[in-house]
Amino acid sequence: ISSKRWKNTTVNIGGVTDSYQPAEKQYKLMPEILKLCIKYKVPISVSTKSNLILRDFDLFAELATFVPVNITCTITTVNENIRKLIEPNAAPAKDRFNNLKEFSKTNVNTGIFIMPIIPELTDSYNNLSMLYKTAKENNVNYAVTTILNLRGETKTNFLNFVKNKLPHLYNKIKFHYKGAYVNSTYKKHIYNILNTLEEKYPLKEKEIDYPTYEKPDNQLTLF
Repeated sequence: ISSKRWKNTTVNIGGVTDSYQPAEKQYKLMPEILKLCIKYKVPISVSTKSNLILRDFDLFAELATFVPVNITCTITTVNENIRKLIEPNAAPAKDRFNNLKEFSKTNVNTGIFIMPIIPELTDSYNNLSMLYKTAKENNVNYAVTTILNLRGETKTNFLNFVKNKLPHLYNKIKFHYKGAYVNSTYKKHIYNILNTLEEKYPLKEKEIDYPTYEKPDNQLTLF
């Protein structure tokens, strides 16, 4: 933040590891990070699957009055049985949508990561449609989608998981992955569905006029 090369670009928090894991209840790192962001007017983007983010609601709301703030929740299915299987330690989908609804009452831009879309498991029209519909109902501003990629050892680990937990889908899912990526025909099919849903349930980002902010010069003056 103190570097002269930094041009107030957005800092992504939680892109690799969720910053609102259970340990955050004890260590409380995020409030201090957010206070620092408020002090130096740092725009941020945060992604999480946890309800704990609501603890810091007031800090996010305050920061969003100065600079752009994005909060995104990964939500891939409305089926709780599937959610418990693939995300056993995450908050229920309805709770994550509620988190976004609460933040939509502020200047925060909210979004959902429909990613990864898992063939034969979370890729049905009904599931994807409900995700977009519920996002629209909860004033979500954007959606980002990606189909499951299985690179490296991820492929072996994931297919072993399917074989053990969803044996009836093993051959169907394996069929889609001759390599690390799904075939072009399947990919086109899914994105046709997504394009239809984006037209049916259009999401729109907020247009906010933020105060102009110039980075303070750390050089002391003579007087």
